[in-house]
Amino acid sequence: MVKNRLDSILLSSVAFLIFIYVTVTFISLKNLPSINEFDTPPFSNHHHFNNNEGNQPSDPSNRFPISIYEDPFESIVHPATEIVPSLSLPNLMVPAFYDPPQFEKYGGIRSFLGYGDTLMTPEQAQMIGSKVNGKETIFISIASYRDYQCRQTVESIFLHATHPERIRVAVVDQIDKSEDRPCSEPQEPCSKDPTQVLCKYKNQLDFYTMEAKYAMGPVFARHLGNRLYRGEYFAAQSDAHVDFILDWDTKIISDWNHAKNEMAVLTTYLSDVTGRMDSEGHSLVDTRPIMCRSDFEDSGPYSHLRHGQQPEGPAGIKGEPTLEPFWAAGFSFARGHFVINIPYDQHLPWIFQGEEISIGLRGFTYGYDYYTVRFDDPCHYEFWSLV
Repeated sequence: MVKNRLDSILLSSVAFLIFIYVTVTFISLKNLPSINEFDTPPFSNHHHFNNNEGNQPSDPSNRFPISIYEDPFESIVHPATEIVPSLSLPNLMVPAFYDPPQFEKYGGIRSFLGYGDTLMTPEQAQMIGSKVNGKETIFISIASYRDYQCRQTVESIFLHATHPERIRVAVVDQIDKSEDRPCSEPQEPCSKDPTQVLCKYKNQLDFYTMEAKYAMGPVFARHLGNRLYRGEYFAAQSDAHVDFILDWDTKIISDWNHAKNEMAVLTTYLSDVTGRMDSEGHSLVDTRPIMCRSDFEDSGPYSHLRHGQQPEGPAGIKGEPTLEPFWAAGFSFARGHFVINIPYDQHLPWIFQGEEISIGLRGFTYGYDYYTVRFDDPCHYEFWSLV
């Protein structure tokens, strides 16, 4: 009797949440303009930087950098119309997922890696990842929603790297074109100052720019970010308001190597940058953030699970990263096959709470392990005051 009553309460709560979700969705989107009210399609403001000039080696997996604009884009429906089909919203033209031709005979690169039906073998894992001048390449995906510090984050990535030549950054830039400065726009025209990061490293940058009014939350934005990956050895994900310490790339690769685990994912909630970095980019702390706290917030039908971070302190384990149970969306660093095997879901609009739980569970069941970094490599700006 008690069990039946609990089941009834649970079903009623779920039904109530679905009703609220659909109602809010319809009210929020019903007044958005159709595509005919724009002079140009709202998702067409892409910045094309292509340095290949037709020089294509026989093995595309060894090329770097590869721009998303070398291949045709594909059309997908706007996720909001999957919830409210009556909405008049344009399809999105988006980059196709990375799927080089040498994997066609296996049914594509995800099928080659097992597609979740079988575990990826060490030999298969070693087939993923480009190098430049013998150094492993790094892909960093940034989803930015009207974030004025996006350009500063991109500049920090390159200026503070030991080997900026091996880094490729791809930004999903969701902006209000009437008010916001694009993340792709340098302070001065490149013709006037070609030494600016956005000019000097333009061939290692891709920007997918879209109207902020059509944004659907972090899950969909980061899904688009996964589509910008192009075969790099390492794949990272970062917020758009992060400062990176000096030599962050060699330090975090060293940290990953010390895990001695092909399936290691370094991830954590980043800390406030105040008092943690000097003017030259050197870290001033030796503490370690770690995610070992999770609890339910709110109550009743609004109760939801939320991850937290323990107060920082000196590392209890020396010389290697520490295992932790959770995955953080604000910073993640892993092998490139993590993005291939565990891409963000295309069909989860307006999800914030639950984003990290979804990726964390999917990654863990696929065999990935989560670690906190040994070094407090990137440092976070004051998050809540900027978003």
